Amino acid sequence: MLGRPVFLQPDTNIVADLGLDSLAIMDFCMELEDRLDISIPLHQLADVVSVGDLAGAIAQLRN
Repeated sequence: MLGRPVFLQPDTNIVADLGLDSLAIMDFCMELEDRLDISIPLHQLADVVSVGDLAGAIAQLRN
């Protein structure tokens, strides 16, 4: 975590811009799954690099 505000854009890189490591990403995704009542397959998470990628993956799962 960076300790400073970051304005999220679709191209915001989850690792480089937000400073999340793999464990923090998994925790974040588990929280999203709980709140949105979805299940994000691990193979799909491997393709997620940016906030926009994550939003797209969630949109696909909710349709």
